[in-house]
Amino acid sequence: MKVDNLLTYSDDGASQVQVPHNVAGSELTIPVETAAAKGYTVSLGADKQVASGQIVEIPVAIGNNDGKNAYNAYDMTFSFNPTILTLNMEATNIEGYRVIPGSGTVRIVRYGKAAELGDALTLSFVAAGQGKSDVKVTEAYVDTNANAIEFDAPAAAILDDTAVITVSGYTVSLPDDFTRTDAEGSVIEAGGNLTFVPKDPNYDYTVTVTVGDGEATTVSPDENGTYTVPNVNGNVVVKSTKTPKSFNVTLGDDTTGAATATYKEDYTFKLTPATGYTYKMAVTIGGKDYTGFTAAANEDGTTTYTIPGADVTGDIVINSNKQVKQPATFTVIFDGTGAGDATGESSVKENTNYTFTVAKKDGFKYTISATMGGKAVTVTEGANNTYTIANVTGNLVITIEKKSTLTMEVTVSEYVEMDNKTVFLVTVTGTPEEGKAFAYGDNVMYKTTAYGENVYSWLVIVDKGEAFDKATAEANIMQASATAEEVKQSYDVNETGLVDINDAQLTYDIYSGKYADFEKVSVRKFLRADVNLDKAVNSADAVAVVKNSK
Repeated sequence: MKVDNLLTYSDDGASQVQVPHNVAGSELTIPVETAAAKGYTVSLGADKQVASGQIVEIPVAIGNNDGKNAYNAYDMTFSFNPTILTLNMEATNIEGYRVIPGSGTVRIVRYGKAAELGDALTLSFVAAGQGKSDVKVTEAYVDTNANAIEFDAPAAAILDDTAVITVSGYTVSLPDDFTRTDAEGSVIEAGGNLTFVPKDPNYDYTVTVTVGDGEATTVSPDENGTYTVPNVNGNVVVKSTKTPKSFNVTLGDDTTGAATATYKEDYTFKLTPATGYTYKMAVTIGGKDYTGFTAAANEDGTTTYTIPGADVTGDIVINSNKQVKQPATFTVIFDGTGAGDATGESSVKENTNYTFTVAKKDGFKYTISATMGGKAVTVTEGANNTYTIANVTGNLVITIEKKSTLTMEVTVSEYVEMDNKTVFLVTVTGTPEEGKAFAYGDNVMYKTTAYGENVYSWLVIVDKGEAFDKATAEANIMQASATAEEVKQSYDVNETGLVDINDAQLTYDIYSGKYADFEKVSVRKFLRADVNLDKAVNSADAVAVVKNSK
């Protein structure tokens, strides 16, 4: 509105006067708000930036501000710059749907069943040139079938009428075997340099490159393995073929195998050992130590080694580390009931003779045998109770069994059962030679006539579960120049001269395992605790002591 003259009242209100500041002749804008149009709305998707050759898709949404949540028909026309974008939609004329391409335009018509509001269709183009193109809604009509009887479809309110498509740069099509080094993604700016390298350098590649509408050319990598396509001025298509690389192989002493190895193919070589030598296989690949090979022994004494094909990534050098074999050292173990009477070294050198001595005791018969490397071997007896095994080639186990030749009867029975140990009663029935007595090892056995005439006894404590049998006992029984003391079982277990509650307590402590050796309580008192003469000490003995106490 143009203002020609603007008056106001004087200060006293008596007359009208001109408004100062030269308001006359100026323009005055008065905003007028009107109610928003009611009905359907159409909106285009957001602006996009793409490279030449890429497909561009633009969603078109239908909305409504008049309470409707569906539509049945629409008729829309769009414009675009055909030098920048090429329509990627074919002309279509089927029931309920038509696509009508034009020169820089496309009209799309739809009718039929109700559709929900939201994305109604998608425009599709191919970026063909460089620059910007407005994709614009030039006309849009949307309606529901309720109006089809008597009305024309009304024009929709266009809220976002334009999507600007910027085409800048070119597409890059690169095989999966390569990785770009100039940038990520599949787009490159015009005039840029495309660089890429192979993901697996253990192939020889033949690479061809096509730029725009040009011919395919072969490109080679530089000394660092990088391929370059300079000054890109069109879409780039890279194609390649590959061949696994082959590498030289240097074999070690007494090994055989192919002179070259190929990537991705297992490489095998064989060691044929020479007599009198040892080998320690070492391998390098590409100058670096490699330990991933496997070894398989063959029946003919050779060994086959395998390097997995995936690890063949450089020149292979095999070093068998051939050395003159040093004599091996083998262990010597003495076993059997007479093992304690043997004397000899605990080890022996390979291919030497091994000699040991057995201090044989009177009254025993000795049987000596041996195994070498698990197999029976000859033991040769020499002078002065010495024995020899010739030319040792494996670990020795020498078994010495000894058995008493005395006329006697030996029994072994459990005397006291403790938590972690067992006390065994060893008895010998027989008559020793004149002036001698039966002994268990270095201990003279007690004469225990309560167990029978000419019965001698001793107690042996072993760990729970440890084997102890008659043969073990017999191997430790001999005759010694001594007189055997007699033990008479009595309720006076502690030998104080009086049977009282302490005798019962001592008996209880013995069978309950308080004493795990004979340091505080002697073998003699252990034997006296068997007051009921059943060759075992238990609660029945303690009860008997109490019954006979004063």
